[in-house]
Amino acid sequence: MGGNQSREGDLKLGRDLANCRPSSLRVIPPAGGFTFVEIAISVGILGLVATAGIASLMTLSKNAANNRVMTSAKEVVQRNIEAAIGAPFTTASPPPNHILDLTVSASPFPHWDENGGTNDVVIYKSRDGTQTLTGTLIRSVIAESNPISADIRRVTFHLDYGDVLPSPIRSSNAR
Repeated sequence: MGGNQSREGDLKLGRDLANCRPSSLRVIPPAGGFTFVEIAISVGILGLVATAGIASLMTLSKNAANNRVMTSAKEVVQRNIEAAIGAPFTTASPPPNHILDLTVSASPFPHWDENGGTNDVVIYKSRDGTQTLTGTLIRSVIAESNPISADIRRVTFHLDYGDVLPSPIRSSNAR
């Protein structure tokens, strides 16, 4: 029996030695975190999303500026149409530079501003006054023939303007 006890002791000792490993062979569980590759991929994806977002904002800004200029141009023409419709008309002696004066049919028709002159009209002016867009308003008044020989005039307005305003994102003082 004594031999069996020592054998059991050896087995017990052997089992303990099998469970003991040197610290260099010990497996360390992975820490909770991200690898460098995962971080690099996520930064790249965020960069692509940011680039697309900035490009979309710039496009929206440019479209808003174009729409603002188009609306202002329509307002200028509409004001002149309303002035022509509401102008008193007599064939006896119209005032000089009247909105309903007949224009010469030769091209080009004279420029027309809202004060009866030939200056360019302001289509858009920024709130701070640093950006102004002007255009040329052309008015043509042509007598229309009719069976009763009434004095009927066709009034046409045409507004030409140059490039739209620069985008507000872009600096106007860029060199």
